[in-house]
Amino acid sequence: MEITNYSKDHILILTVKGRLDAVSAPGLTESLRALVERGQCFLVLDFHDLEYISSAGIRVLYQSQGRVEEGKGKMVICGANETVKRVFEMVDLSTDIPVLRDIEAAVETFRSQP
Repeated sequence: MEITNYSKDHILILTVKGRLDAVSAPGLTESLRALVERGQCFLVLDFHDLEYISSAGIRVLYQSQGRVEEGKGKMVICGANETVKRVFEMVDLSTDIPVLRDIEAAVETFRSQP
């Protein structure tokens, strides 16, 4: 798994590439934990290059969402392929974390916040 990031409109966008599974999940956990500890609580996870997500990856997303909410922030996911979206649907992830089509839609959700 490879993680890169950049800012757009004061929102941090993390692009996750490869597989998010039991082997790679700790890396994403640590990256997200460090960001939240530094006060970066407005995050977009861009999954357009994510090939696979396991239950360990799903766990990372739920745990990270909790940390982001504690920091009064927001985390959204965008760009997931059909395989990854099916996993999200099985666990009803979008009930807790918005899952959107692309970065533009994700960034727009931050603009529409009160």
